[in-house]
Amino acid sequence: MILAAIVLVAAPKYQTWFFVTSDCPIAQRFTPEIKRIMKEYQSVSDFQYVYEDEDATRSKMKAHHAEFKLNCPLLLDSKHAKAKKFKIKGVPTVVVMATEDMVFYQGRIDDSYGKDFKWHPAKHADLRNALNALKNGKPVPVKSTTVIGCALGS
Repeated sequence: MILAAIVLVAAPKYQTWFFVTSDCPIAQRFTPEIKRIMKEYQSVSDFQYVYEDEDATRSKMKAHHAEFKLNCPLLLDSKHAKAKKFKIKGVPTVVVMATEDMVFYQGRIDDSYGKDFKWHPAKHADLRNALNALKNGKPVPVKSTTVIGCALGS
């Protein structure tokens, strides 16, 4: 008689890093959507804000985090070491990965944009699409997108 055991394996938990600066109005405009994504995909990914402010201090970034009611860890990258590793030129940029060397998606959160003093809704939910694919064990359909936002310093 052969006994079989059922082994439950938890789905892999990915890392999603939001590269931002505390003073970028475009990054701030995305905060409500980022918070919705973090809540909806908490079973798929861990989330982190990576602050690229050159004058960043832990207390200043913690205050920004509190002001926007962000419930995720924060990382200071004032010398842009992480941004350089991922070749990030502007914020907000998101990176979804298993490890820093295994990136599944890098780019914009979605393609919503501001023009003529109005915010235009997204037609492509790029980050959500990537997280949905990972959640369902499928390849990420679009691996990278161009970010429109605030430029990073050197």
